[in-house]
Parts: sequence; C-alpha cells; structure tokens
Amino acid sequence: MKFGIMLPHYRQVASTQGIYRIAQEAESMGFHSVWVSDHIAVPDQDVERYGKGYYDLFSVLGYVSAITQRVSLGTSIVILPLRNPLHTAQV
Repeated sequence: MKFGIMLPHYRQVASTQGIYRIAQEAESMGFHSVWVSDHIAVPDQDVERYGKGYYDLFSVLGYVSAITQRVSLGTSIVILPLRNPLHTAQV
C-alpha cells in the first residue's frame, strides 16, 4: 500500500519554509507522494478559513521537486478551463 500527503499551500498557513519542512519530512517518513490542488479563486465562505490566496500549484510542485528525491508529485485537481492552455502545456 502506498501513502501520500496533501501539502497545505494556502498562504494563511503555508510558507516556503513550511512547505520545505513538510515535504522533507514526508519523504523521510517514507510517504510515496506529495499532492497539491488547484485553487485559482477561493469561494467567499472559505476566505475566513483559508485566506484569499494559494501558492500556484505548478510553482509549489517545481519547488518540491527541487528539494526532494524520491517522492512522487501529483495534483488532485487542475482547473483547466481557468488556465491558459499554452502555459499549462509547458509545465
């Protein structure tokens, strides 16, 4: 059985140092994968809980790929209709 974690990357609780620490710890604990999700717009009812912004999922994945060696990386969702198709194809 393989286990992964969802990386918190909403700005209210996440920082580059926190993302670094969690990704490194997940890898050292033997997790198989690290996941992020796409949040381009935050619904009004969630702003108080999560804040208004998330780090871009592709930027977070690029950062995590540079600081880990063994974990697989994934997205739980990518909201394609709200993204530029050429930019998405590049990443």
